[in-house]
Amino acid sequence: MLYPYFYHGLSSAAALFAIASASAKSPKAHPFLRAGDNAASAIAVADLPDGFLPPTDFEGIAEESGGGGSFVYVTYVKCIKPSSGTDGWVNDLIGVLTGVGFSLVGIAACAGTAGVGCAVVAVGASAGIDQLTKAAIKAGAPEALGIHFGGSEDDLYLSANGRKFSAEVEIGSQETKAMGAITWGLPKICLMEYDWGSGDDNMGCIETRKLGGIGHYGVVVASKEHGSVYEVELHIM
Repeated sequence: MLYPYFYHGLSSAAALFAIASASAKSPKAHPFLRAGDNAASAIAVADLPDGFLPPTDFEGIAEESGGGGSFVYVTYVKCIKPSSGTDGWVNDLIGVLTGVGFSLVGIAACAGTAGVGCAVVAVGASAGIDQLTKAAIKAGAPEALGIHFGGSEDDLYLSANGRKFSAEVEIGSQETKAMGAITWGLPKICLMEYDWGSGDDNMGCIETRKLGGIGHYGVVVASKEHGSVYEVELHIM
């Protein structure tokens, strides 16, 4: 089965291999990587146009990839609040995420920068970005998850064990972006904010090995250091 965002004329597995090989040899040629980025083990699929819905046939993708090990497919990211420094409300949310341990399947511990809270708040059909905010509030998160916050947009991208594997997207409060990003294994996936003036900011990570195995997950990630709150929808196969 072929998918429109893979190289035309190739199976999904062959296309992913071609992208990874080209990226490892020449990072500048890769549409999602700047010079110096390493894509040897983190793979990005082509950019998704506005309104495009990623495939739901994840079993088909797994079969074509050879079935030799897990991979993580990040479908969507929603910004609740972009990074803006410390924020009392975000601190309260992190207290809920890390202290109370609310979730439907148990806490997914977040590694990375200090002061980061992370919890799985929905699984299965309820894990979609459209349902995740309601699921999080129902599970105990502040209702502020549903309001619009001001501030400049984040230049967001995803990393897997320190390696970039998605496009950079501009995203503001209550905006949802289709990521369409795949990475192999069960890595630590971090939400990164590109910073032109200094090192990129780590806005929190998800330890995918702690999510509970194969399934569809909706995760809330909040950073005390950067004052950001995001929701991430992903599939583990």
